[in-house]
Amino acid sequence: MTVEVRATTNNTSQKAGSSSKPSSTKAPQSSARTPTKSTTGDDTVSLTSSATQLQALSAQVSELPVVDAQLVSDVQVSLAAGTFQVAPVEVADNLIAQEKELALLQVKE
Repeated sequence: MTVEVRATTNNTSQKAGSSSKPSSTKAPQSSARTPTKSTTGDDTVSLTSSATQLQALSAQVSELPVVDAQLVSDVQVSLAAGTFQVAPVEVADNLIAQEKELALLQVKE
């Protein structure tokens, strides 16, 4: 895409919220000019099957709730009742598994 900006012959501008007097802005004069090229073609985009699949998965994930409302409710009830129990071995195993997965992701990058 090409964007072309041309100076006006008046060279005045007014900023929003300023007084009604326009301020003069002059572009610097240069003896060397860079030619601009304008293209008027049709741009096309082709998606691979994996990109299309990624878009579909992204749409599915965006529709999922951020949290499991039922699980949150259950934890709140058990905390209020004083019956919430932590399984330290399970927590440790899950933390180790998560760290291993993150390490694999970093190696791929």
